[in-house]
Amino acid sequence: MNYPHRLCVQLAPVTIRWGQQAEIEERLHEAGFDIFRQPHITLQTYKPDDNLVEQLSASLERIASRYSKMTLRILGVGTFKDKGVVCLSIEKTRALQALQSEIINMTTPGPWISTIRGWKWTPHISIARIGSNSRQWRKWEYQPHQSGEIEAKWLELTDWDKLDKRYELAI
Repeated sequence: MNYPHRLCVQLAPVTIRWGQQAEIEERLHEAGFDIFRQPHITLQTYKPDDNLVEQLSASLERIASRYSKMTLRILGVGTFKDKGVVCLSIEKTRALQALQSEIINMTTPGPWISTIRGWKWTPHISIARIGSNSRQWRKWEYQPHQSGEIEAKWLELTDWDKLDKRYELAI
């Protein structure tokens, strides 16, 4: 699948501590899903613009210095069927909401913002994408029975797979 060219501000790298991770990945693989190997939490996406990259870089360094690394609870496994994605649902803590709100509000409105202010943000980590077989959703059923947690240490400004800038959260 080809992804549209866009910039992302995300929390990463994400360390997942969950006893069920190997079991979930095995079941997804058996069902024909493509497993993601670089877990992250997307906070905002933008259409690329050279001036925006400079604006974001200056703001992200300042913002990262005010937040500590985050440990967040995994609430369960979910799906975005319209996007063909299986994800881990993450607890929306006050600190995570404040960080995401600050990321959204750090830029002036412009044509580069690809999400609309006021949209309903669902914190999650995408762990797999459906392959070419459209019947895979019927094969995928999973009810978690154990909670887990994730830890995020960096704010990243990325162009999908290419890491552009990384800002360590204060400790």
